[in-house]
Amino acid sequence: MTATFNSRKPIHKLRAGDFRAFPIWEYAIDEEDKPGRDETWVRPVKGHRVRNGVYSQLVAAAFTARSGETLNGFMTVNTAGPKIEVLPGVILGRVGFRPIPTVSRKLAIRRHNTWAIEVREALAKALRQQESSVFPLSYCLLVTIHGEISPRRGRIK
Repeated sequence: MTATFNSRKPIHKLRAGDFRAFPIWEYAIDEEDKPGRDETWVRPVKGHRVRNGVYSQLVAAAFTARSGETLNGFMTVNTAGPKIEVLPGVILGRVGFRPIPTVSRKLAIRRHNTWAIEVREALAKALRQQESSVFPLSYCLLVTIHGEISPRRGRIK
């Protein structure tokens, strides 16, 4: 089912097609009081540019694994603070809904962050690759951020 501007769903139900229809989504926190909804529900945002002064925008992104495999998903963008933040989000598509770790394996080990290690391993397993073939994972946002000329690019170690 194609997303419309009136679409609402829990974040874990987002699919790659939702981001083809609307490349930016946001948490519908002002709608939490509606029956059956909670803080995990999201809605599409009109436009193809991340506005200034917003938190937790889920922005369509194209990913390239170290192996060269291309993937779809989203990154989380915050423009409300003094510095724009682009944070790891989720890989979508044939692997389902797979979170991207927020820290490198090296840092996760040093901090005893087992969740990040498990997320890395689960993503690699879902892609049927070794972790070293997935990371570093490159990304390119599919829209621009307010005040910027081209979409942001980066790497997730």
